[in-house]
Amino acid sequence: ARAALARRALAHLRDVPVVYCNSVISLRMVHLLGEKPPVVVSHVHELMGALEMPNSDSDRERLRTLPDEIVVASDLVGDYLVDRHGIDRARLSRHYEFIEVDAFLDAVPPTSGDLRAELGIPADAAVVGAMGVTEARKGPDLFLSLASAFRRRDLGRPVHFVWVGARPDTEETRWIEHDVDKAGLDDVVHVLPPQAVPAPWFQLFDVFALTSREDPFPLVCLESSLLGTPIVCFDNTGMAEFAGAGECGFVVPYRDVEAMADQVEALLRDDGLRSAVGERAAQRVRDRHDVLVAAPALWADLQRWAGQARG
Repeated sequence: ARAALARRALAHLRDVPVVYCNSVISLRMVHLLGEKPPVVVSHVHELMGALEMPNSDSDRERLRTLPDEIVVASDLVGDYLVDRHGIDRARLSRHYEFIEVDAFLDAVPPTSGDLRAELGIPADAAVVGAMGVTEARKGPDLFLSLASAFRRRDLGRPVHFVWVGARPDTEETRWIEHDVDKAGLDDVVHVLPPQAVPAPWFQLFDVFALTSREDPFPLVCLESSLLGTPIVCFDNTGMAEFAGAGECGFVVPYRDVEAMADQVEALLRDDGLRSAVGERAAQRVRDRHDVLVAAPALWADLQRWAGQARG
């Protein structure tokens, strides 16, 4: 019954020259169209965490055989598909992720003072932030290790760590809260649930620490950068392509928490460095990752593929 409903919902796509599937999972729906469309485009935002789970064999096979063109969210994703899954690089086009710059900025409050008071963070404290669910892929345990590393460092002012996005009453969040308590970090680490309007929380952060074990090109880092907040990330994430060599953020070796702590400390100690990196990052988001800039570039490729399909 559900398949029949889906077929009716997709019936209007049967005569279009290009079907754009925005994720690997959405390729599951193409067979409901009946005949394969002239051009199938898969926009891949996924890495190992999604494509190498026990139940994802069929998704990988569809990705290898079904799309005529594959759009990847970063060079990291493209390299992964080629090296791990044997995808022909000639099928790949890279379009970096993008956000609605104006809409995001409209939601940013003039100050984060109320949030500091709500969390009990002193006015003079530095704040290192992160945002995402607390699954292992996002590395919340490494974020706690980063907080622990600052117990051994004296910046002359408190440093607090705020993680936004922990789903309440889940096993993974309960373990993170357990670790915060047992590590004696409850005075400086704040683990918060998802927020309906996240923009004010970005305003609170002095530095954004991306502790992910893998991440194709996380939008939260673009949003943080848009506000002039520098990111520090591991070299196994797509944000390394955005950050560059200290131009718009900083990249450290995978899982080297002390190296990340060094870079975070350098940014917190040097207001001029933090401001300069943040300004360059904000400008890069406006220039390259605004929907008004990036979406037309993607649309141009889709039109080109449609033209090829029509002959």
